[in-house]
Amino acid sequence: LAGGLAASIWQPSQPIMTAAISMIFQRQEPINPKRVLGVVIAFFGCLTMVFMSSTTTTSVEGSSSSSSSSRSTASFLAGNFLFFINCLSTSLYVIFSKHVVGLYPPILVTAWSYNIGAVFMALTAFLASLFPQTVMAFICEECVHDHDHTTETTAAEATAAIHCSKY
Repeated sequence: LAGGLAASIWQPSQPIMTAAISMIFQRQEPINPKRVLGVVIAFFGCLTMVFMSSTTTTSVEGSSSSSSSSRSTASFLAGNFLFFINCLSTSLYVIFSKHVVGLYPPILVTAWSYNIGAVFMALTAFLASLFPQTVMAFICEECVHDHDHTTETTAAEATAAIHCSKY
């Protein structure tokens, strides 16, 4: 949706979000002007890089139709929103797990975290399987338009289709 460049820009924002949340909401970190300025500069630096990468990507791809351009913009914004949610969730996990690890053994906290994540992944996979064409169009617009076949129903079929399309 947003691409690898956006991912590489968003991932370093996790410590920024963690520091901001710790300073503002948790009061775990002392607030001083240098820290606030550092968080603000880093946040706007990441934001600038994300939106500058969109203009670079758009100019390289050279989309000619307006519907394709609006779809690319919507996909770009959706992808960056999902990266933001990912980074925010990871920051919140780091903050809240600190308290939980004080109460329970770290291996238990890790096991429960992975199990809860697996339940959410299974739920997401199930919901995605209900509307495979819509989900595929959202994730990879080119994949839907480039192929005349229906979406594969098993993981083996999907893997084979991806492998065959590379050659």
